[in-house]
Amino acid sequence: MIKVDNIADVAGDDDALVELLLTTWPAYYGAAGLGDAAQTIAQRRQHRSGGVALLNGQIVGTVALSETSFGAHSGDEGFWLIGLCVTPAARQMGAGTALVRWAMAQADAPLFTTTQNAAGLLRRLGWTDLRDVTDDSGRWSVLKAPPKMGEA
Repeated sequence: MIKVDNIADVAGDDDALVELLLTTWPAYYGAAGLGDAAQTIAQRRQHRSGGVALLNGQIVGTVALSETSFGAHSGDEGFWLIGLCVTPAARQMGAGTALVRWAMAQADAPLFTTTQNAAGLLRRLGWTDLRDVTDDSGRWSVLKAPPKMGEA
């Protein structure tokens, strides 16, 4: 069974999380990229802004919340779900769904995301398409989470 906890509350192997970011986004976190995977994980721990999916005590995925992201436009007031990734061995086991639900529960304002690969999962969870954006890597979908009970 998949369990999701705040990254700051999970004593774990940051090397595994760094490797997950490197293998998921090699162009960004790899040797020629602009990102620093170890720094990203450290910031998520420090700011309590990330979640980790655990399967039998092993970290198998991660997600984070941010104040902005690629694809944000004026009027997108709220938080952004970013960095959703799951190890290949744990895919199709509910880790992605659990991570998205965790992020939705944490956000106390509207929640958005920009994705190339998770739009189908997000739509199944009630997210709606806002627009498409493009960059050198291709087309991305910008989506918004459904409102929480009691929100407009």
